Amino acid sequence: MPKPVVKQESPQDKLYKSMLPSTAKVMFIDSLVVDKDSFLTRIPLNRESGYLYATKDGINGYTNEFENRTYYSAEKDSARYLYSADKLGKDWGKGTMLDGIGDDYSTQDFPFLMSDGITLFFAAKGKYSLGGYDIFTTMFDSQSGQFYEPQNYGLPFNSRANDYLLAIDEVDTLGWLVSDRFQPEGKVCIYTFVPTTPRQSFEDEDITNEEISKYANLNAIDDTWEFGNHKTAIARLESMKAREGKKHNANAIDFAINDDTVYHDIHDFKSASNRQLFLEWKGQKGLMTSEEEKLHKLREAYAKGSESIRQQLQQEIIRTEENIGQLRQSLHQMEKKIRNNEISILK
Repeated sequence: MPKPVVKQESPQDKLYKSMLPSTAKVMFIDSLVVDKDSFLTRIPLNRESGYLYATKDGINGYTNEFENRTYYSAEKDSARYLYSADKLGKDWGKGTMLDGIGDDYSTQDFPFLMSDGITLFFAAKGKYSLGGYDIFTTMFDSQSGQFYEPQNYGLPFNSRANDYLLAIDEVDTLGWLVSDRFQPEGKVCIYTFVPTTPRQSFEDEDITNEEISKYANLNAIDDTWEFGNHKTAIARLESMKAREGKKHNANAIDFAINDDTVYHDIHDFKSASNRQLFLEWKGQKGLMTSEEEKLHKLREAYAKGSESIRQQLQQEIIRTEENIGQLRQSLHQMEKKIRNNEISILK
């Protein structure tokens, strides 16, 4: 009698199993199916978060809000690598291959840099991928001048399909994931999600791998609505779309300097340092919005919970309230500094 054939687990299967418990709790609020060749033009980033682009000769990349630094992917020796370049006057300088990414990623694509100027997301194929392209993240070390070794960003951002892009707009506290999971040839889905800081996962929870899988694979995005205030997030997305629909939307803001002066464009700021400080302020404001949504959910759970649940939630509610208080104080100080800087220049 022939022996039964034992199917060997692939490295990708083993990687998926190891990642499953640490699947991030992320609320996905919207999805849109578009042509794969045009998805970079369909990500509605605020200009304060930079912009994405693609050229006819196969280069794709990200340029920061000040339009003085760009990260891009280009082909070299039948492979794709990431490069950076700085603007020198009106022209771009020579691109330099990013140092520290390593040789484990033969195909590197679709970079996006966070507003902190050091956190980079990109898509890549390699031995650390679940299948096809996966999303990886790394940070720039200013002392060594190199990027740290990239890390797979995990589930649900990655899958056995191709996951091409992750971009986060800290101004409106929204993010976008582009993937071809569940899609026909030539199509991708743009998922809109609410980023969470710090990252929360299912580790140490009494939940089966089968239950986690529905979140990890994004079988239905409405399953994830329990992880945040869906109504508030949708309103924020609609507000962003409405703003984008206006002619001056790309840089539209409303920031009062004094009783007589209100800035409506980020370029109204008189110095680059004040523009950067304003972006930091917007990022902090987005973080406070996330904390307020978290507090709202905690209070709802407290009101509905048993005595034991309330005892568990009490300290977390207190910590979240303290975080919001600190963020409000920090925002007030930053607003005051921005206004004082601008007033001193205007005099």
